[in-house]
Amino acid sequence: MIGKDMIALDDPKAEYHREYNKTHKEQINENARIRRRRQKEHADKYVKLVPMLRSIGIDAEKLLRGGM
Repeated sequence: MIGKDMIALDDPKAEYHREYNKTHKEQINENARIRRRRQKEHADKYVKLVPMLRSIGIDAEKLLRGGM
């Protein structure tokens, strides 16, 4: 029983992830920048879409909930 507990405390993946993060720091940061840019683009599209839908009488929030 004690042996199993010791194995659980010794996580080999944690060390791997630490090393991976150190060696691939630039790529990780670039991926994060790309992800944030895409999220901002999607948010900007939504911000433009909502007033357009309202102008033709469609409630965007109600549409997203599945009811019209």
